Amino acid sequence: MDTKRTILIINEERLSRKLFNKMLETEYIVLSAENKTEALQILQKNQWKKRISAIFFAVDFSTSLDANPYEILEEIRKEDFFSEVPIIATIKEAKEQVGLEALKHGANDYILPPYYNEIVLLRLKNLIQAAEARTVLNILETDALTGLFTKDAFCRKVEAILETSETEYYLVAADLERFKVFNDSYGEVEGDNLLRRIAKLLQKEFDEETVLARGYADQFFLFTKEQNDLEEKLLRISDQVQDFFPFTKIILKFGIYDISEKESIVRAMCDRAALAIGMIKNQYDKVFCYYNDTIRENLVIEQKITSLMNQALELHQFQ
Repeated sequence: MDTKRTILIINEERLSRKLFNKMLETEYIVLSAENKTEALQILQKNQWKKRISAIFFAVDFSTSLDANPYEILEEIRKEDFFSEVPIIATIKEAKEQVGLEALKHGANDYILPPYYNEIVLLRLKNLIQAAEARTVLNILETDALTGLFTKDAFCRKVEAILETSETEYYLVAADLERFKVFNDSYGEVEGDNLLRRIAKLLQKEFDEETVLARGYADQFFLFTKEQNDLEEKLLRISDQVQDFFPFTKIILKFGIYDISEKESIVRAMCDRAALAIGMIKNQYDKVFCYYNDTIRENLVIEQKITSLMNQALELHQFQ
């Protein structure tokens, strides 16, 4: 099985393509494109296999490759599949300014002539290794279904923010009432679609500074700055979720933990926010609940009663 990585060369000059092909072919599979149209066709053909590991793109204002040679860089970066693929701009003339412009338009690195074989291969290898490391990290940190952070990644990011920020924050847990019934009625595929739609709603309502995550099953978490319209946003999201399936009673409920002690463990904050949801379970007129110490005290009392129940039965203490 061929384990070589694939490199795409985009260059109008045939001799230049042959030069880079010869430089790379011993260690890589090399594909070539003469112009923007051909390059985009190759990228689209390979996107599902995610075969392209890096791109060499010639920035040359003396040829007719494109009226604006940076346009193709911007187009490639618009594609989700190739937004993270390393791009090395090959500059025909030894002008640093052209290289800097290429970086501004989406290139990761640039090389100036003369193109030394060892330097080109080393830069390429380093860029591919860095990109693959980021990909592995993204897989570990990202929930495959919704694209939000996993709970572990969420906790790490929240901890890092709290260590350096003096801003007041809320940690909010979200949970779907009767989600198991929904799955039984509509099937897991529709259940997964619902979770994706909820993730999109959360991303739409909250800005990029809000950290969003999916926990287990139908559980979500968000970490956001203190804001006066938080309750309005949560109510709006819950209403929209209900509108997805107007003939099925399914409500997204929220537990809110006001972070006053930043030294607290983030997982404990998540648990407290989730406990607050439990206080409004089966109360269809309530969508959110704030955590307070009374909730914890009541839970401790319930646990004590439960642990002593068998003994109380034996002693005939129930009336």
